[in-house]
Amino acid sequence: MLRFFQIAAAVVIAALQLQSSTPALAKEKWVYISSDRSFQYYVDVNSLKRKGNFAWFWSGAAVIIPPDVKPDDRFYRVRFIALYESVDCRSGATRLRSLRSYDKNQNLIPELSDDAKNGGLLGSGDRKHPVMRYVCRR
Repeated sequence: MLRFFQIAAAVVIAALQLQSSTPALAKEKWVYISSDRSFQYYVDVNSLKRKGNFAWFWSGAAVIIPPDVKPDDRFYRVRFIALYESVDCRSGATRLRSLRSYDKNQNLIPELSDDAKNGGLLGSGDRKHPVMRYVCRR
């Protein structure tokens, strides 16, 4: 999943196609799912929609800043990444529909955010990742 976030961030930076949006982090209902060395993972349970084997939802990752990241690194100011995704719970195929990066004050960072065009970025997903397990079991 970490590799997925890295690829998604690279695509966003390369694309630089932005649509403005206002942060709504405080209005959503983020439920803690799990964490690893780099992220604390959340799902907005209010956004979760299911239809058959498919689910659409906002997931979030609070960034755990490693001690070796310097303040001048362009990713240093990212504190939360919100992803609008869809997943086929049977195959594990995922689509990234939107990626929004927020700073420590929950302000959107436009140059590190993007709404995927043409149906989203297709990914293979990891059905064993705690976020996908949580979403697919709902």
